[in-house]
Amino acid sequence: MSAKTGNTRLELTPGTKILDLLQTYPFLVETLIGLSPHFKALKSPVMRNTLGRVATLQRAATMGGVSLEELMETIARAVLEHTGETLEVAAPAGEPAEAGGGEEGADKLETLKGIILSLHAGEDPEAAKARFAELVRDT
Repeated sequence: MSAKTGNTRLELTPGTKILDLLQTYPFLVETLIGLSPHFKALKSPVMRNTLGRVATLQRAATMGGVSLEELMETIARAVLEHTGETLEVAAPAGEPAEAGGGEEGADKLETLKGIILSLHAGEDPEAAKARFAELVRDT
């Protein structure tokens, strides 16, 4: 997030830290929760400071199950409505599968969740390892 001189304008990028945004715009906690219930942890000051310090918008989009573009546009719109400030939204160049990655990325994420759940259910770790290797082979 880079500040620009003159009319306060910030740029949202995939690398923008959640904590930086929430310190500047505390109302975004409710906006994020409205976008995805996965963001409810941000209500806790401890979780906000812990997760927010390391979580980028790209990582938050993945964790929240939303596209990076949707997350950045929602944040920019909320800031404009609440403060009148315009945030510049950097175009996510070649959004990787981790950040949403369209239908294929969502499918891979669901497969990964399935592998993790099967391990918790007692699946042989070697079988899970083979499934994981197949999943990430072309990544």
